Amino acid sequence: MPIDPSQPARLLQHAVINGNVYHPRVYQPGELPAELLVEGYVSQTEPAIAAFSPKIGVFEATEIKISVENTNTPTTFTQAPGVITTASQPRLQVNQATVEELSNLTGVTVSVAKKLVEERQKQPFKNIADLDARAPLSKAKWETLNDRLLFDQ
Repeated sequence: MPIDPSQPARLLQHAVINGNVYHPRVYQPGELPAELLVEGYVSQTEPAIAAFSPKIGVFEATEIKISVENTNTPTTFTQAPGVITTASQPRLQVNQATVEELSNLTGVTVSVAKKLVEERQKQPFKNIADLDARAPLSKAKWETLNDRLLFDQ
């Protein structure tokens, strides 16, 4: 059955056309490029995307797979009804960071950053407990920064 460009169409799989990413969902006429308006990429008859269940309020049989290649950038995910967002912040190598980089961490003043540099010159920091023992911030503060910090292995 031919695809009618004047009718909504359901994209069946992810597609990239001219650098634009199209996700599986229903598109209104004119939203999809002509290259995708062919059988196999779109359907105008069958629902191929997991249906929303008003009884339980979640998408049925929905699986999200995410791979992260750069382990120096942690990725966090927050799920709200129908929305998943990501927020990434670069991690900081404690034993190599400059005073300026360290003082950019929330709650770390320039004087604390200087103390960190001074302490690590004596001996590199091994982990968050070592940092807590030798630096003038509370353990709770270091724990909140833990996901932003890297230590030499």
